[in-house]
Amino acid sequence: MNISKPIERRRLFKLASSVSIAALGILAFSPSIAAAAIDISHKIKIAGDLRMFTQRMALSAAFVMLDVEKDHYLDVLRDEYNEFEADINSLRAGDPEYAMEPEQNELVLEAINTVEFGWKALGPELKDVIDTGVVDDAHFTKIEKVNTLVMTLADSLIHRILLEYKEEIPIDLAYQTDAVGSQRTF
Repeated sequence: MNISKPIERRRLFKLASSVSIAALGILAFSPSIAAAAIDISHKIKIAGDLRMFTQRMALSAAFVMLDVEKDHYLDVLRDEYNEFEADINSLRAGDPEYAMEPEQNELVLEAINTVEFGWKALGPELKDVIDTGVVDDAHFTKIEKVNTLVMTLADSLIHRILLEYKEEIPIDLAYQTDAVGSQRTF
């Protein structure tokens, strides 16, 4: 796992999405279809990041518990925690950096609410690790169980986005965006 270097995630995603979209010929569609496809691709990618961050935060907490490069993994955990919160807000409210519109679809908003509900249980546990630098067995067991739930909810959010926007984005682009995201989890 290579998480020792800070990732300039947003800059890299802009480059990757530009290359991916051009490679798939999305720009051959009308500007409004291309804009919708880009917007939805960003939503799928960000929801995938939520799934990824749940796994990486649990792994970082495990390394803290085992006292393996503890300071480093506390920093990693802090960064991932902050990114998770920023990403969930971006999905709901939009993100001007991505030219991503606020979410309007009620079923997608409901799925975002469900992820946020799980985060209300997981977030404070992880924040406690960030603040104290301590994880005992009981604490980690709770993180692990709630983490699995939030990861599953984030995965359900991805599928809800795919279902709700299946008419507005080429299905191969949607699944490619999700598949690429799931392969970079660790």
